[in-house]
This record gives sequence, structure tokens and C-alpha cells, in this order.
Amino acid sequence: MTYDLKMKFNAVARYESGGVSLRSLSQELGIPWSTIAGWVHKSRAAKRLSPIAKAPLPLVDITAEVRPAPKQIPAGPITISINGVDISTDSMGVKAIIEAIRQ
Repeated sequence: MTYDLKMKFNAVARYESGGVSLRSLSQELGIPWSTIAGWVHKSRAAKRLSPIAKAPLPLVDITAEVRPAPKQIPAGPITISINGVDISTDSMGVKAIIEAIRQ
């Protein structure tokens, strides 16, 4: 998937400002944590190379770009991808996976 530059800058700025983990930011934005981690790594590398990049980026509201959570998990088989591994399960399996991740 391709993300626009504004989304990348905002995600990196939110993470760099502190108070939010990669995992929670990933869940909030619906973007894999590894993707956000890559953006953070590239941003930090660019800041090390450029003295101009030392100034913090302004925060921009990205609320409209965040995908809303579904109101109800659909019935039937569900396929989710976790770290590049596709898992097919039902709604009870998804619930068990989420509980395991929270622990």
C-alpha cells in the first residue's frame, strides 16, 4: 500500500513526540507497525544528515485519514495478516488473538 507524504510526516511526528508506542499508533492508524518504524528510521537518518531538519515538524490533524473501526466483526471466515503471516479464522479466533497480543 502507498501512503501520502502528509500521513508519513504526521505518523512520525506523533511517534517522535512521545506518549505513543509503535503498536498503539499502528492500531490507531491501521498501518503496520513495521511500516511506521521504517518511516521513523528514515526520518532520523535524514535529520542526522541535515542541520535544517533539526526543527520539529508541526503536528497536523489526521483524524479524517484514520480508518474507522468496524462496528461489528463480520460473520464467517476472516483472514488477518500479522507481520506478513496470513491467518484465517472466525470471530472467536480474532478475539483470542487480540487477547493474546494484549498480554
